[in-house]
Amino acid sequence: MKNIFAALLLFFSLNCFSQEKKHGEIKIFLEPLSSQSWQAFFLADAAAKKNSYFSVIVKPVVAQKDGKWYSPRGDGEINEAARMVAIEKNYPGLLNKYLTGRSLAPWSEGWRDACVYAGINPLELASFTEKNKEELLKKALKECMDYSVSGTALFAEGVKYQDDISLLPFLKYLNSLLPQKERFSLYEKEMASFKTPVLKIITPSQSSLYNTDQISSIFKRYIPSVKEEKINISNIGKEFSFVKYLPAYILEDDEVVRESLAQAIASGLFEKHGKYFVFYDRNSRMEIRNAKKTPGKLEIFVMSQCPFGVMAENAVIDSFRKGLLDKNTKIEIHYIASEKNDGTGKITFDSLHGEEEWKENARQIYIAKKYPSKFFDYLMERNKNYSQGEWTQAAQKAGLNPLEIENNFDEAKKLLAQDVKIAQALGIGTSPTFLIDSTVMAVGLGELKKTPGYEKISSAQAAPAGGCAK
Repeated sequence: MKNIFAALLLFFSLNCFSQEKKHGEIKIFLEPLSSQSWQAFFLADAAAKKNSYFSVIVKPVVAQKDGKWYSPRGDGEINEAARMVAIEKNYPGLLNKYLTGRSLAPWSEGWRDACVYAGINPLELASFTEKNKEELLKKALKECMDYSVSGTALFAEGVKYQDDISLLPFLKYLNSLLPQKERFSLYEKEMASFKTPVLKIITPSQSSLYNTDQISSIFKRYIPSVKEEKINISNIGKEFSFVKYLPAYILEDDEVVRESLAQAIASGLFEKHGKYFVFYDRNSRMEIRNAKKTPGKLEIFVMSQCPFGVMAENAVIDSFRKGLLDKNTKIEIHYIASEKNDGTGKITFDSLHGEEEWKENARQIYIAKKYPSKFFDYLMERNKNYSQGEWTQAAQKAGLNPLEIENNFDEAKKLLAQDVKIAQALGIGTSPTFLIDSTVMAVGLGELKKTPGYEKISSAQAAPAGGCAK
């Protein structure tokens, strides 16, 4: 009898065990004030709601710098991290509900609203968090260190998710971890019937200096399904004869592209050629297609009161004089502005930094044309005090007659009117932009220094990472 009872007990225990549903775990390390981190939270939460096989565990990301608690988004994020650990400790099972409420109340005091939504006493939470903040943050830091995490991260079944923070790639990843009967139905055959946008990137023949990854990632952010196809310029036919600059980013016009990029299209960031939208990255480096090469020619497009342009001018001229550039390098300065009619028939201009800037542009182009041997001397002296209207002392130190320049200001304006058309024809609107050998446009001193022959350019001041854009 005892043997029969033992056998029955074993049978029922095994049967119950075999029918018990196992649960997987999605763990997210959340940066409380990061929009990308919240996207990861919603992704994990959506997957768990879709498939009860998974539970979602959320941990805050914290860090220390020089022995102090640190967040690139400030103390508010550190305080929120401490609250999250406090909720996990004192209100088991309510953290995810709190975070749902917090996502709907993202302002500084929104944590109180989220507490109410989750059924947590906000005064009680505030008191506990304040008294135990250091220990709470230490606990969070240990968990981050255990998983080698310093930013937003998703783990499923203990394995870090490395793909895009978007729905279908994440569900596909989870399917690879799930038992067959628990997998999401992804309608893969049906989804494959939809046309996938293709981003064609036309690259120069010598493409090592052109990094297209950053622009490509922006397109993928707006059109997650987009596929990338790189085509060397030597391999394109007449279909893309309209390409003016390289790299060129080309998308065929369709409903998905128009809806995804509607704002960018409306603002004129794309050129339209037949059935194609074309984008050129005018803030980095471009090669002008079919341009005739002029070896040793370096043209600098600037605004005379732009600090980035001024530093670039100083660096190039100083390096040339020190023999850090080829002695046959021909340096030309051009100006970024636009001519306008003042209603009286007189020539005037629009310039980013105002009237004083375009007047200085005019003086500089006049000096460059009439007194080329003294132009760099004037420019280096003028750039010491470029933001001020006083220019006559710089002219005198360069051996120029300020009165002669002033008396010929109308001629200077005519020269400037001709000169600004060069930048306009090339679509240049950022100071400084360099035109190298008449074929390559590079924005910023950093891009110029990547070019063979210009690597040794030095500057008395650190080259700023930026520019002045119209």
